[in-house]
Amino acid sequence: MLDICIKVLDNSTSNIFGSNTLTLVEKDQKARELFVELKSKSNIQLKLIFDFWIFSIIQKRIEIFSNSYERVMLDIIEFIVNRLGSNIYNNINKSGFLKKIESLIKEKVETQEKEKKDQPYPEVAEQLMNSIDEDEQNQVSIIRSYSRRCLNQVQWQGSERIQSQLTRSGNFFKSLHQGREENAQQNQSSLKPQPILIKQSLIQLMEEGGNEEIDALMINRADIKKTTVKQEADIAQSSIFNFEQIKRGEYYDDYDSYYDYM
Repeated sequence: MLDICIKVLDNSTSNIFGSNTLTLVEKDQKARELFVELKSKSNIQLKLIFDFWIFSIIQKRIEIFSNSYERVMLDIIEFIVNRLGSNIYNNINKSGFLKKIESLIKEKVETQEKEKKDQPYPEVAEQLMNSIDEDEQNQVSIIRSYSRRCLNQVQWQGSERIQSQLTRSGNFFKSLHQGREENAQQNQSSLKPQPILIKQSLIQLMEEGGNEEIDALMINRADIKKTTVKQEADIAQSSIFNFEQIKRGEYYDDYDSYYDYM
């Protein structure tokens, strides 16, 4: 059918489906070009091309077409029926081609539904979100783990004074992260979260030598393992710096558990 239509429309165009030189992609492309050309024809021209005997040829040749050609043909048939009305539809019905068209329509609908279901975007988005959540949870776990281990080393090898100072520092950073409600019993006023000051305070702590202060306070202990404390303090501080840039304060609801652990 497409071969005859093309010859009617343009005698210089070679047979699409009978060609041995065209690839499947090229044949499919030419069929689509034919569809575009048909749209530019008048109703009189279309009636000359798509009469009853043309549809008889369609019926004989439809089985040899691949799925891509069938889809183009279905688009052409739908276009012709819409343009030429019930007469052309009756010719299709008389030719026995109606069942084939119904089959093509069903296949087209099923293919469209399958393509929608096969869209990778919802699944990819879900995987991406899970990956982000997992990475954040890992960051939180690192912070908690090394912070606790660092404090545990201080408890075991240090003094109550060191622990008290670290606890006050931790409460200070917690207040900067989360803010603070007014507490009349402890003579504390309310405080809004101060995320900008967190980074500034951490930088100041690093510049003033937080780890060196720990070493200095524990210098009189002969059995102390200062290297262990310093390493774990470095790891905890590094984890806080990395995570602070990703999330500010959302995972510190149970911050007090750091000290309950002691």
